[in-house]
Amino acid sequence: MTTQYKTLSLPVSSTYYNGRLDYGHQDLESDQLRRFFSGQDENIFGIAIVRLPVSRQMVYYRTVCLITALQCFLIAAATTAALYVGDAFDWIQKSKWVWWMPLVPLALITIFTGWQLWLNYRRLSTQFRTWTLVFFSLLFTVIVSALLSKFYYDIGYLSNLLTMTGLLGGALYTLQSKWLFSGVAPIVCIYATIFFAAPLFVTLFSLNSTSEILIPMFISSVICTYVVLEMYYMRQEMTEEDCILTNISFYIDFAYPMRCLHHVCELTEGVNIAGGFVDDDI
Repeated sequence: MTTQYKTLSLPVSSTYYNGRLDYGHQDLESDQLRRFFSGQDENIFGIAIVRLPVSRQMVYYRTVCLITALQCFLIAAATTAALYVGDAFDWIQKSKWVWWMPLVPLALITIFTGWQLWLNYRRLSTQFRTWTLVFFSLLFTVIVSALLSKFYYDIGYLSNLLTMTGLLGGALYTLQSKWLFSGVAPIVCIYATIFFAAPLFVTLFSLNSTSEILIPMFISSVICTYVVLEMYYMRQEMTEEDCILTNISFYIDFAYPMRCLHHVCELTEGVNIAGGFVDDDI
């Protein structure tokens, strides 16, 4: 009597270590019996960003930066409309309780939409994902622009514009493929873009002194750094088609601080203080 066994094979090219992890650095510990983890090899959703060629990685980073910058532009446009179109600004400033009535249900719908997009992303079609993100972005724009118009116009409006400028600087960095989107280089590029754009906004908004833009510069730098570090973490699991998921994850992680803390711990686990504040292998 002969017993026959059937085996199942995964739809991947190889699950064994090939002597080099595709992070742009040669691995010092060669072990032919070492296996890839799920984040280091192909999975059922595709190939992780860190294992793609540099040119394709840059397309992913550029797309995410442009999507986020576009959301900042929508907020700036809506805030401008609230301030300069008709009597909208006067109504927002004078109204107290009536002003909050539409924002509360809008906030609940926005939270529900973003949560469902993040939770059921893999089950949705590409077209439905796109339209859901558009709907979420419009709702988020209405809420943020209303808050900026009523409470934080001076600082918030400039911070939003500088954030958009910094993200565009990050997108410009991805137009080259000589240097990886890793470490401090993209962050420095974003900081430089914000720094050189600041005098333009000082002149454009007729600020009394340059010091008035320092706080918006700091806020925008923090936001852009958060976006970049989030991409550093998520590229270990995301595929090049997950730009929408990456964008909505920015909001989910910000709303759930424990996720942010977990990501920071993961990113700084192998930090070399002398070499930078982000692990080069991430």
